Amino acid sequence: MAKELIKIKEEMSVNDKIINTLNFVAFLNFSASFMAAQRRRESVESVLKIPLNLDQESAQILDGQSRILNWAYNRLLEISLEARNKFIETGDKEQGRIAYSKRGLRNLLPDMKKEHQFLKSVHSSPLKNAALRLSKSIEDYQGSRKGRRKGKKTGWPKYRSWSQKFFSLLYDEPKKGFKVDDRELTLSLGTNAEGKRLHITGMLEKSPFSFKDTEIR
Repeated sequence: MAKELIKIKEEMSVNDKIINTLNFVAFLNFSASFMAAQRRRESVESVLKIPLNLDQESAQILDGQSRILNWAYNRLLEISLEARNKFIETGDKEQGRIAYSKRGLRNLLPDMKKEHQFLKSVHSSPLKNAALRLSKSIEDYQGSRKGRRKGKKTGWPKYRSWSQKFFSLLYDEPKKGFKVDDRELTLSLGTNAEGKRLHITGMLEKSPFSFKDTEIR
């Protein structure tokens, strides 16, 4: 299984690749996968998955981060439903922006963090991406409903169950929130009650730098 995780699809060349996205997924056995999107000069994209070994304490912390993101996603979904209904009933443009715009839900996060202090323990990148992922699902629903989206019809997003599916942490900003040193991967989390930045560190089973001409940024 590990060999399949790090295999590059279609056996394409690994020359001139740039790793520019982290998508971290934890497994039930407290191991995890570091997922890096790669881009060649010809704009051909592939995905590289490298298993990451965590100690039990770090894995439990990661589980907690995932649970918080799952909660935030569901809370934002609840807000989006309320905003959609108010927009339909009253035509309130502000409610329409919250429900349907690309960043309407993401822009609610600062106030949510003030009301729910535990959200501060999650790094800003995965938190904002939880909101953006929900907004993208709503956009897909709108496109499907209006015939702009090809393929199977999609409905309004549904509430997520963490026990059914781990909520992944997505770090999408270059060199922000993560550090790779050979096989060592350090993830920045949020801050604790004293305002101190939290981190977890694990060991990748294979160094990303072992792939020729790979750049971490």
